[in-house]
Amino acid sequence: GGRLGIDDDDLRPGGPGGPVQIEPRTRRVRVANPELVAHYETVANQRLPALIRQTVARELATANRARLAQLGRDFDALRAEVGDAATLTPQQRARAVAILNEARPIGESEYGNLQKKVMPKLRKDADLKAIENQLVSAGDGRLGPNGALQIKVVRIADGTETFEPFNLEHLVRKADNPWRTEDAQNLTLTDAPQNQQV
Repeated sequence: GGRLGIDDDDLRPGGPGGPVQIEPRTRRVRVANPELVAHYETVANQRLPALIRQTVARELATANRARLAQLGRDFDALRAEVGDAATLTPQQRARAVAILNEARPIGESEYGNLQKKVMPKLRKDADLKAIENQLVSAGDGRLGPNGALQIKVVRIADGTETFEPFNLEHLVRKADNPWRTEDAQNLTLTDAPQNQQV
């Protein structure tokens, strides 16, 4: 049984065996020129890998970064040990959980630091600035309190409009692979509604 002794299957529309409902997006981009938003994302994502590599290369070695790298090597060694086995032994599972539990907050912290450095640099790009100005002039964008471009979105539930920023997101979730939080090939710029689906 599920929580409260009730099978989750019993909570489906139509009872057991009924269709599973998947929550739709809660908001979507609402702009006059969606191609311009897509162009902004394309240009940003073309610039992003080099900018991330540059930023990471300039960072000083830290105890946290060294520890995260060691945890990554420990996890790789565990993967090699597991090999093609269908399941983990209880000891292997305990080691994997311990490694991930230690690595996740370090990876999150490293990502936060990177994001604070990369996003302002990205906003200085002349091509992106030109697109940003077009979006703002059309009323489809505005500059947020920290200078970040926000684009117009609509909340699907009630139709209200608001503005939300673009986000730097991971293609492979941070929780699944905390060692790739600063990997230039694992980061992409997306609008907030799209990020909801990543």
